[in-house]
Amino acid sequence: MIQTSFDPLDPKYRCFFGAVHVKTATYFLSYINLTLVILFTIASISERIVFQPLFVAFIVALICGGAIYGAATEKAGWLVPYLISTGLSVAFGFVIIVSGLITLMFAPGEIVPALTGKRYYVNEQRNLDEVKHDGDCAVMLIFFLYTIKLAVCIWMYLVVYRCYQFFVAKKEASRLPTYQTSFGNPTFSNANAHETKSSLQEIDL
Repeated sequence: MIQTSFDPLDPKYRCFFGAVHVKTATYFLSYINLTLVILFTIASISERIVFQPLFVAFIVALICGGAIYGAATEKAGWLVPYLISTGLSVAFGFVIIVSGLITLMFAPGEIVPALTGKRYYVNEQRNLDEVKHDGDCAVMLIFFLYTIKLAVCIWMYLVVYRCYQFFVAKKEASRLPTYQTSFGNPTFSNANAHETKSSLQEIDL
């Protein structure tokens, strides 16, 4: 018996509490990232630093452009660079948070001055309690922002990955013959196959 479990209306292919399809969300995220890269590049370019921001912006623009094209043409392969870059960003953010917490637990005298921009020396006669007190708010804010960034990156990765799964499952389902079940017995129908494939294209995303 040939069977496909692809359900285009499956809730896992929707986000924002089921209000938005992952394909639409992938469009949105790709355009937002592309816009932020352009704004960041404009703000970063100066008389001395030009090549590095432009190079980074070019790479990110290619990745975002590929995701936009992949979402438009429903080609899952074009989403892979976006997934890889987002996955690396998640891993990097996780390493920063973990390493920062470890350093804060075992060597707060090193991380607090580094994050707050304040350097304390022995001849200033500042003890560890004073250093921690001066930098507590700044340190907690930095780790809070990194945690929010990590959570957003994880959410973005899951949305685009669901979109990737949707395109792959939809492509595989369009290749399989369809059948109707009558009293538990499958009956294949070529006419229904055409209708089923057409219905996949007419789903409101």
